[in-house]
Amino acid sequence: MGARKITEVPEAPPNCLPCYRGVAAWAQKPWLGLTGFLGATSTDVSSGSSDFIVGGGAAVAVDLKPLNWPALGFLLGYVSESANNGSDIAKRSTGFTGAVRYTGRDDFSVGLEATSRKFARKHLRP
Repeated sequence: MGARKITEVPEAPPNCLPCYRGVAAWAQKPWLGLTGFLGATSTDVSSGSSDFIVGGGAAVAVDLKPLNWPALGFLLGYVSESANNGSDIAKRSTGFTGAVRYTGRDDFSVGLEATSRKFARKHLRP
């Protein structure tokens, strides 16, 4: 896991109008990292209407290598997004993520990550 400098922000998807995102990361100790983000975007959906979507999340990462333990890193995170019109089907989504990674080398990363996402569906008319 370790500290990494963010040098570029990924491009927005083609159907995404201006996307705004703020990210903050803090690591007071070399083995512990905290990350948080807030974001907002307006998206054109296939029906021609648009949604305003806001979201945020946080993650905690622990790297055992600086503590002279095995070179393993663990991550736990949470994310939540909400749309004003609820898009076509979902109005809100929340998710949790967890990861285990090998952190023995700065130039190599391998691990396993699992994410669970839950969508609050709108009531659809038959």
